Amino acid sequence: MTSSIPEFILRVQYPILSENPPGDSTDISLLEPCNKNRWQVTLTRVYDLLKIDVRGLELNGMNIDSEYMHIIPMNGSKPIIAKVCPQTLRLYNTVSVLVRTEIVQKGDRYEFYIVQAKEKEIPWFFHASDGIKSPPLPAYEEERPSAITNDTASALLCDIYSVDTQIVFGLSRTTDETCIWAHRTILSKYHTFDILLKQLSFDNRSALTGPIKLVVTKVSFATFATLLRFIYTGEIHRTSHPEYFAISKFLKGNNYFVAGGIKDLHQWHFMDLHRPLSEPVTWQELLDAANIYKMDALRAQCEAALKSIAKVSMARSTDAT
Repeated sequence: MTSSIPEFILRVQYPILSENPPGDSTDISLLEPCNKNRWQVTLTRVYDLLKIDVRGLELNGMNIDSEYMHIIPMNGSKPIIAKVCPQTLRLYNTVSVLVRTEIVQKGDRYEFYIVQAKEKEIPWFFHASDGIKSPPLPAYEEERPSAITNDTASALLCDIYSVDTQIVFGLSRTTDETCIWAHRTILSKYHTFDILLKQLSFDNRSALTGPIKLVVTKVSFATFATLLRFIYTGEIHRTSHPEYFAISKFLKGNNYFVAGGIKDLHQWHFMDLHRPLSEPVTWQELLDAANIYKMDALRAQCEAALKSIAKVSMARSTDAT
């Protein structure tokens, strides 16, 4: 593979963030010495995860068309590579990646490089601070949507205090007052959700201090719950139980403070936690949802399951004749 000249290189150094607000997030303004572009890096800690948002402030006519963001720790850990959408960069001048805090932590601070490049691997790069060519980098570890541990992911999925995205259903097997919650950081690992949530944030400025509301009309409540669990854990459970999710019922006329903003008061855990949300979601329903949200990994597993079912059915038909 040929080497790639990075489109920008940023060096991040900052003390370790608190697990609780207000010390769980910070904005860092960085200037690239080479081309004088100015960037804002926002670090947000969620348990043992660190969300890294990179936003262009003054790009001096720079046109970004690279697909890979490299997070290169200065503690000897393997670099992380995340595939990003160039269109998102061009439209919003911003990109996000989620990593485990231990990967970028060095002593009492976070210390790492952010390198944006067209190629998946960079055999070399220059330190932005001193222009010194670095030694060969360790092998890359590709970041996947399910890179966090299942225990952490499951804890996040049902944590009513950290969720910041309210998902309501226009066509649902539940009442219109019932909704399921998730984290924008996790959903945004998938391009379709990333675009939807960015647009909702742009249209609704209150999303900066409160939750984002995502309306789903083409997928049922139970099917979306199965899809959501796959996003968080990489596992498919076609029968979903309320205990694994942050599910609420809207109650009018009250407010309380949670997840960094004012939320309408919701009644939480009002369902029987051990009773399934519905009959098992079919593979076809899940495949349709995967196609709507362009989730290739989920689509592949659904298609494989349907093919297997078709083969069994055909074999039984043959035996019967």
